[in-house]
Amino acid sequence: MGKMRDSLDLRALRFAVAFPLLLAAAFAVCALMLRNNLPDPVAIAWNADGGISFAPFLAYVLGGGGFLVVAGWLVFIQAVPLARPVIMRRVMMGMGLMVTLFITSVLAAGLVGQTGLADARSSHVDATVLALGAGAALPLGVVMMMAFKPDPHWTPEDDAALEAERIRTEDPGLAEDSMLLWVHARSSVFVMICVATLFPAMLIAIALPWLGALLAVVAVIGACFLFVRVRADRKGVQVFAAGVLRVLTVPAVDIAG
Repeated sequence: MGKMRDSLDLRALRFAVAFPLLLAAAFAVCALMLRNNLPDPVAIAWNADGGISFAPFLAYVLGGGGFLVVAGWLVFIQAVPLARPVIMRRVMMGMGLMVTLFITSVLAAGLVGQTGLADARSSHVDATVLALGAGAALPLGVVMMMAFKPDPHWTPEDDAALEAERIRTEDPGLAEDSMLLWVHARSSVFVMICVATLFPAMLIAIALPWLGALLAVVAVIGACFLFVRVRADRKGVQVFAAGVLRVLTVPAVDIAG
């Protein structure tokens, strides 16, 4: 158990295992509520004319739920090892949420599109359910990336930081020669940008793909400008918006202290 705690984020592991199972169970319960209004068998593949492949209702629910669980585990598990970079673990946790919610949306849209029909051959995937579910999956995944806080783990970056601190301790004047800082807005600001722009962009893309893509690009560019790189040395202070665009330069002679 001790070795597992040293190599795995147990809190993330519990979520990675439980969330796909609970989501699959919720899908199965909702599917059973629609059972009496569905044709037998149900369609599992469609073309422009309607259903082309069919399977029993139980096979659809168990197969779809099983695929949901396996896909979720494969993605979520990438966020569990402590040896991986923190950023990667955050991204994979958010990606796991996106993937599982998207798969659930596809499965639900397939069933809703067949509700009330006597023959699945005339059914189509419900576009509204698919659009709403897929559109919600993206911002919720981004929220997970922002909110997930991986368990701390000593990394080579920590070794480098410790060595740099040791050097600064031995030479106190060195710390005054140069300094580099990255400053960014609060995480809640980025979450609101995602919810207010990327989610509508997913819905707009259904009708106008180019406009949805343009809105998403504008949101990403705007978020980049909420990061600022500040560099200070014996020559003065420089401020770079988005890390590359210089917006302020203060010579050292103008700095009083």
